[in-house]
Amino acid sequence: MGLGLLLAPVGVLRLQEKRRRQRFLDELPDVLHLLAGAIRSGLPLTQAIGVLASETEGPVRGEFARASAELALGQTAGRALRGIAVRMTSDDVASVAVAVEIHRQSGGNLAEVIDIVASGAVLRQRLQREIATLTAEGRISAIVLGVLPILLGALLFVTNPEYLSVLLEDPAGQVMMSVAAVSMVLGFMWMRRIVSIDE
Repeated sequence: MGLGLLLAPVGVLRLQEKRRRQRFLDELPDVLHLLAGAIRSGLPLTQAIGVLASETEGPVRGEFARASAELALGQTAGRALRGIAVRMTSDDVASVAVAVEIHRQSGGNLAEVIDIVASGAVLRQRLQREIATLTAEGRISAIVLGVLPILLGALLFVTNPEYLSVLLEDPAGQVMMSVAAVSMVLGFMWMRRIVSIDE
């Protein structure tokens, strides 16, 4: 329990970080289309990023506001966008950063490139939703198989504690419980690995 209480804040922070990143990625295609539209209307890239910082909400606003502040301090647009890509682990923003660097050196239609990246992001999100639907049964099975033994053990401990006393008090039983716990964790991790598909 002490270890659980110690790790609980870390787990909560990671969950919040994951949700923030996912919200950013969900809104990214529309944001990139907005960025391309602002550039197409004649705004320089630095002002277009400022528009995103003022016209969006949530994680998108925070990230592009930070990028806008970095631009005001003399940072290049490519590096500012690359910082967003690293913090949000977004390949699409990284592609935009590369396009910005190439555009700065050799020119080209930056708005069109950003629109292409946004369209690719939409297709990727659609594919990820289809994958999540197809693997939902496996993920639920992993959760059930991981939680069910714990619930049954707790039920037996409450209703018939003598039944589990051998496993809890005898050294051989304790070894068996330890092996079972490690096997459950490894099995749960393996099932999650099976149903997860790398991006």
